[in-house]
Amino acid sequence: MRSDGTPPKLTRIHKEQRWLDEARELEVIHTPATPFRVALLEMLNRNVLNVIVGDGVKYMGLVTLPKLASEIALWEKKDEPVYKVLLEPLKRALMSAKPLTLDMGDKEVREVLEQAPPSDEYPIVQEDKAVGMLPLREVIAKRPCEATLGSIAKPVPVAKDLNEALKIMYEKATPVVGIEDRVLDARDLAKRIWEERTLEVGQLSLNDLPHEPYEVFKENVKLSEAVESLDIHRVDYVLVQLEGGLAYVPINVAAACSLR
Repeated sequence: MRSDGTPPKLTRIHKEQRWLDEARELEVIHTPATPFRVALLEMLNRNVLNVIVGDGVKYMGLVTLPKLASEIALWEKKDEPVYKVLLEPLKRALMSAKPLTLDMGDKEVREVLEQAPPSDEYPIVQEDKAVGMLPLREVIAKRPCEATLGSIAKPVPVAKDLNEALKIMYEKATPVVGIEDRVLDARDLAKRIWEERTLEVGQLSLNDLPHEPYEVFKENVKLSEAVESLDIHRVDYVLVQLEGGLAYVPINVAAACSLR
C-alpha cells in the first residue's frame, strides 16, 4: 500500500509478468455480510462467474455463481421463500482461493489459475490486501491460445439425476454437470432462482433446466479457433467432445493457457 493508504499501481516488477498488462485495480469488494441477493444479481447482470470477498480490504476468498446457485437450490428448509434465502450472508458460500500476488511471474500465475475454482475475475493481493483483479475473459480475448481443447479440457462431472447434479455443482463449484445426454448449466440455474424468488425453495421449477449440450467442439480444435466462434464474454466454459465423453474448458484454465 502507498503511504496514503491507497493501493500500489499494478506495474511490472520483472519482465516475466506479461499478465500484469491486463490487471485492473479493484472496483468492488464484497463483505462477508453482503446478502446472497447482491452477489447473485451482480453475477447475472454483469455476466461474471464470481465476486471477491474481503473484510475491509483484507482478502478472504471468492463466491462463485455455481456454488451460490446450487446452495440456494439445495436449501434445507424447503418451505422457506427464496427471497428470504437471498438475504443470507455471503460468508455461507465463501470459497478459499489462492490469490495472485504482485511479485508472481507468468508461470506462477498460470499454475494458480489452473488450480483455481471456476472464475473470471481473479483477485490480486499484496500483504493480504486485495489491490486488483485479473479479468480472465479479457486475457483470453487478447491473447489467443493455440493449444488444442482436448489438451486442456476437464471431464464434465456426471450425475444420475437433477438432485445429484446440484450436489456435485455445490461440492465442486463446477459451472456444468452432465445428466445422461443433457447438461445442467449454473447460470441457467441462477436465472431460474431469481425469476422464481417469490416461491418457496421446494417449489422451484428446475426439472426442465437440463438441456442438450450445444456448441460442442472437437478435441483437436484450438482454443483460439473456438474463441473466434464464441462470445468469450458471454460463455462460462467451452464444451469439448472427447472419446471418453463430454469435457469442458473453464474460463480460468483457458486464461492460464493464454498466458503461456
